[in-house]
Amino acid sequence: MRIFLIVLLVLLLLTVGICLSNIVASVRFWDGEFTWNVKYLGIRILPREKKKKQKEKEEEVKEEELRKPFLMDKIWTKMQNIVGKLDMAGSGIAALPGPLQALLKSITWSDIVTDIVIGGEDAADTAKQYGIVQAGVQTVIDASRHAIRVKRKDVRIGCDFTADKSQWNAACKFKVQVGPLVGALIWLGIKFVIDSRRADKTLVSDVI
Repeated sequence: MRIFLIVLLVLLLLTVGICLSNIVASVRFWDGEFTWNVKYLGIRILPREKKKKQKEKEEEVKEEELRKPFLMDKIWTKMQNIVGKLDMAGSGIAALPGPLQALLKSITWSDIVTDIVIGGEDAADTAKQYGIVQAGVQTVIDASRHAIRVKRKDVRIGCDFTADKSQWNAACKFKVQVGPLVGALIWLGIKFVIDSRRADKTLVSDVI
């Protein structure tokens, strides 16, 4: 009996430890190179090691992407869309089911680092873009606080009227607790099964 209780206690402690642990996703765009990874308990689980030919193809795609011009209008439009969605999320969080609220509360957007320098040939246009980017980044960070925890680290945005083009460097991490994530997935699975059965019953009754 004592051994059974010890085993049960150990399993309980392991379960609690797993639920309180975090899945960490790191995203980084620095000096024109984009990298990302997902780790659990310090062990990288994504991306997996790739074969040599696949790596070479991805390098070619990266080079092609870097050759494309950076379109500020498209970036700003996407920023506005993100802010709009975050505002709606902030006002609708209270209406979300408990498991989804717990999941949102467990998410942390941390280690936000940016080294952005806006440059260009036209001084007036450069100053305008600098104001847009500075306001946009700050708005996204502030709006995110309505839905998740946000911890900025070193957000720098500058302006250089002598530079021919802009410099874009940014990095951050996203942390999600395993417990609320598993709870939300279980809740969604149960809800899907219940809704599917209700839909089948409704279909059968309509046919009859």
